Amino acid sequence: MPGVKYFLKSLLRRKWFLAIVLGQISLSVAVMSNTSSLIWQNLEILRRPTGVAEMGLVVIEQQFRDDGGISGDWRKLNDQLEASRREDVRMLRGMTNVKSVSVISTLPLFNRGVSFSQIGTRPDQRKGLAYTSVDYGDQDTVKTLGLSLISGRNFIQGEVQHVKIYDTPSPSVTIISEHLSRRLFGEKSAVGRSVYLGGESRPVEVVGVVKDLAGSSTGGWVSKFAEDTLLLPAISNRYKTIYAVRVADPHEGIFKEIVMSSLMGLNSTRLLDLSDIRDYSQIVSDARRSNRGTLYAMIALVAALIVVVGGGIWGISRSLVAERQKTFAIHRALGATKRMLMLSVLLEGFVLAVIGIAIGAVLSEVLSGFLLTHFEVEHLPSVFVFGAVIEVLLVNQFAILLPSVEASRVAPAKLLRES
Repeated sequence: MPGVKYFLKSLLRRKWFLAIVLGQISLSVAVMSNTSSLIWQNLEILRRPTGVAEMGLVVIEQQFRDDGGISGDWRKLNDQLEASRREDVRMLRGMTNVKSVSVISTLPLFNRGVSFSQIGTRPDQRKGLAYTSVDYGDQDTVKTLGLSLISGRNFIQGEVQHVKIYDTPSPSVTIISEHLSRRLFGEKSAVGRSVYLGGESRPVEVVGVVKDLAGSSTGGWVSKFAEDTLLLPAISNRYKTIYAVRVADPHEGIFKEIVMSSLMGLNSTRLLDLSDIRDYSQIVSDARRSNRGTLYAMIALVAALIVVVGGGIWGISRSLVAERQKTFAIHRALGATKRMLMLSVLLEGFVLAVIGIAIGAVLSEVLSGFLLTHFEVEHLPSVFVFGAVIEVLLVNQFAILLPSVEASRVAPAKLLRES
């Protein structure tokens, strides 16, 4: 094609100009690929079911205080916390609008009380371990949350461990999500099989499988196993306690006020406010609204980047074509067709784009590593780098289409006469 090698030589003489063009293209690839990956992760969060019957579930977060001055006596403190918790549960279960109550550690999309563990199917396993979200509950958790038990059974009361303050629970049974069951055992039934947490040799028997149970935190690198969740029967004696309450009438207006008044009546020193008693459906709605806001912001970023990059490439290409009008006129006078000149400009842009894209692919991995290290974002899948490459290449070629048409329309006789 006429003028391509002269174009490249001209660019090499303008090193700052070349750096700007390549920097613009390479940074676009890096930002677009990583942003597209984050958009996909947010879409996954929005479409993923929690597994919980959201309507009619009330969540109470409250915190006991050491009002007896026994913080240094762990045995007395443990007894005090356990007695207060049992009294709370007994009172809540006795309320007229309450169907069931459970003491839990967290809920899907709750983003608090988050716990993870490696999990395997062999004792002392070190390789091939999967990750799982770990939730704690009691014999009423499945019923209260409205989880769909598709095989096996629920916990029984004798299996629920009452863990002393600062101790680590070690239950012998678990209920897992169907997604985790398939990851560990394929299409075989998980009920009756053993799993091993954290590479330990102590077996934990799977007694039940629920259809869906999303993890508390589902963003970032956690999104890889956001649906791989296990439930352990254990209640820890802690200052902060979360109660899940299934109510008969979710629209009862003064229920939350009654709950707060009753709990404060049992222990007026606890930390509890009306804002700590929330409908779970509202918690889920707020979490998804936040994800949607992030999603829209990232889509806007990609759209703005496309406009800026396209506009920048168009302006630069138009300027270069204007500077080389005499060159194009000479080529026309020597027999070059309009089509040849147009393809020449398009090829020049394509060569620059390929060089910038190659640099951008490397920068994409660098940026992905930074986000993974500092923000726990999932590692960038190669498909998003490929998508960004195609996107930037198309934007680049469309941006220089008009300048290439202008180059093909040069009137050699008139231009050479004016020169």
